[in-house]
Amino acid sequence: QPGVITQIASGCTDEEKKRTERWHNDHIAVISNRYKVFFTPKFSYIDEDAKTGKYYFFNKPFGTKYYIENNSDFGWEESSGMLTKAQNNDIILLLDPDMLLLQPLTTDFSDSSVKF
Repeated sequence: QPGVITQIASGCTDEEKKRTERWHNDHIAVISNRYKVFFTPKFSYIDEDAKTGKYYFFNKPFGTKYYIENNSDFGWEESSGMLTKAQNNDIILLLDPDMLLLQPLTTDFSDSSVKF
């Protein structure tokens, strides 16, 4: 699959972040510089003071949003709501660790007449 593959890790402690970065650098980054890891804050707290009530399923959607808005590859501009560095053909594909691609994604999504 062409493109960059990024692991989004949400809510890691400083020690967990160091361990994850070290493991990534030792075992994943040596394969290709296309594999990256991106850390987000913890989004699993339900209450407003962010100290009680946990709903871990918030990490995925809010972690993805945080990644898009804060990763330098996309250049999110808050005032315009635009991704200033993204190309028209950039695609973000969200996969869980238990999912895999059986073949590369090659469909041109810019043609609205294509039926899926």
